[in-house]
Amino acid sequence: MLTELQNERLCRVGPKAPMGRMLREYWFPVMLSEELTPACDPKRLTILGEKLVAFRDSAGRVGIIAEGCPHRGASMAIAKVENNGLRCLFHGWVLDVQGKLLEVPTEPEDSPRKNIVPPTGYLVREVAGVIWLFMGKKAPPPFPDFAWTRMSPDHVIKMKAITECNYVQNIEGVIDSVHTNFLHSDALHGTAAKEGESGKIEHGAENRIMRPSVDKSPRLQLQNTAYGFRYAAIRKPIIDPDKNQYIRTTLWIAPSTITFSAAKDEGFMQIMTPIDDENTIFWHFRYSYAAPFTELEHKAYPKWVGLSRDEENLDENFRSRRNPGNNWLQDRAAMRRNETFSGIKGVNIEDFAVAESMGPIVDRSVQYLGPTDLAVAQMRRLMLQSLDRFEAGEKPLGLAEPVDHSRLRAEEKVISRSTPWQTVGAFAGEPTSGDKSAVIEHQE
Repeated sequence: MLTELQNERLCRVGPKAPMGRMLREYWFPVMLSEELTPACDPKRLTILGEKLVAFRDSAGRVGIIAEGCPHRGASMAIAKVENNGLRCLFHGWVLDVQGKLLEVPTEPEDSPRKNIVPPTGYLVREVAGVIWLFMGKKAPPPFPDFAWTRMSPDHVIKMKAITECNYVQNIEGVIDSVHTNFLHSDALHGTAAKEGESGKIEHGAENRIMRPSVDKSPRLQLQNTAYGFRYAAIRKPIIDPDKNQYIRTTLWIAPSTITFSAAKDEGFMQIMTPIDDENTIFWHFRYSYAAPFTELEHKAYPKWVGLSRDEENLDENFRSRRNPGNNWLQDRAAMRRNETFSGIKGVNIEDFAVAESMGPIVDRSVQYLGPTDLAVAQMRRLMLQSLDRFEAGEKPLGLAEPVDHSRLRAEEKVISRSTPWQTVGAFAGEPTSGDKSAVIEHQE
């Protein structure tokens, strides 16, 4: 468990909070490119507790600037869109995509005002249909060019949603491999799967994930890395449990990216972008290293996980129609008939429900963690340690050493019990030996 002070340090993300200052050293995805069409109206957004405005100029460039005009604070969300930027309605000041002052029509042409007012914008990169933001004050770190950012659009399914809780609650849910056996049990199908079928998603009358195990109490082992850590959930397989072990690896990439095992030649990645202390953008990417996804998969997968924008799942603002206000439309009658375990439709909506049900910021000083909470405990520990080092003038975790983000990948596989689990999913050059000194197991 954490102390109340540690919990505050871990969760608060505003510009004056210690963690908020550290998080500004990383790149975060903040919008889909399709949200900013040419000549569209400016869009309000809040990231890390700061009110911002996003827009696209006539050249197609994206700008994300402070919402308040640097003159007297009028909102640039109601500004007039012009070819080279936004014109404030109050006194006509014009700001470009970098938040640089271009025109001050209320002053003489030779006024030094344009050279005095500092830019109000932040660094932006538009990659693979996603708009990324860097809010730090110094030079940005290398862009995290994950494998999916280099793929063609038909190989990637991109989704986002707004969750009503702190970003850490979302991270802790995703890095917890054990919860899938319970919360997502409606979607899992324990079967003697053939080689290469583990993790395969079947879209049909019953959407389900193939898994070669029904073991609900895996052993967890963890390996620290330059990017954060990777760990294995080690389960007994259905076939030859006395000879083999079923390994599912998960990578936590500081500060808030998780990639977990998928079907052969596929990948999953989820990224948590803090909006403020009590709200988060939940990003979900499914991608294929081999064949492109079919039209059916592009349509069926977002609907199955609950992240399709339609009358059933997300509204036009990416908020779930199943939310705390309506108890996530939980079907208690179906639960009593044993037709469903959770009573909640949508795999990711199940995740949102448990995270949001804890309240905006859960009190971790009253929690009692067990052996299967290894990854959760280590993430908290490493984030707080990184914050201590950052306050001492060092670089945060994941930025101190070079990381080839394009090679980061999780994997699941049935292997011999004599084979170290570290051999599974070591795509980025992680150590593959069974050296016990490099492995962390549960600590009270």
